[in-house]
Amino acid sequence: MVVSDSVHYAQAMLGSQLSDLIAQGKVANGCLIRLLEFVCNNVADRRVIIILNMDLLSAPVAPIGDAVEYGSQPAAQQAGGAHNPYARPAQPQNAGRGGMGGGG
Repeated sequence: MVVSDSVHYAQAMLGSQLSDLIAQGKVANGCLIRLLEFVCNNVADRRVIIILNMDLLSAPVAPIGDAVEYGSQPAAQQAGGAHNPYARPAQPQNAGRGGMGGGG
């Protein structure tokens, strides 16, 4: 299976405890899922995401975004690419100043 965050996609596999979801037709191409637990392994020089636990959020929907394979672009292009809404905001650097406000 393939998972995507709408910017990048990667190969993935369901852990054995989740494989019935495909057999039962609950997980299909285009479903929205939330990864709760996963590990990444390198298999034949490719990164594969092993999904251990997930939430099924919706039935199949139309593709979202124009994802490219993770790692297919040079790192500099990836870093300057589309905005990641899930990235943590940069923490301010106060250079030794304590707290906020005017203090003095």
